[in-house]
Amino acid sequence: MRRTNVGRIVTGFASLALALATLACSDDGTGPADDNPPAAITITMNDNTFSPQVDTVAVNGTVTWTNQGQSAHTTTSEDGDWDSQAVDPGESYDHQFTTAGTYAYECTFHPGMTGTIVVR
Repeated sequence: MRRTNVGRIVTGFASLALALATLACSDDGTGPADDNPPAAITITMNDNTFSPQVDTVAVNGTVTWTNQGQSAHTTTSEDGDWDSQAVDPGESYDHQFTTAGTYAYECTFHPGMTGTIVVR
């Protein structure tokens, strides 16, 4: 019985180490994976959600929002930097980010449909 418990403990520590390593490499705007953010990312517009809701792109990088929902959406920055107007289902909108910072945006058609782009 003792061996079984030791094996479970070792397996538990290995699982914990793997989970911590995965978090360290996450792309949620907080981990080491963001030291070299990609030059281009795609955000999916679904019915009342942006996915991912938070993403990171390099300075001078491009974000493409693609509408895979059933209705039109917008991607409109809270600071007035960009406004896609209506993006119909199956269509896309691109915006290039030339300055580092954090940019909040929303769909003006659907209250609560929000997202954030981190530019590094």
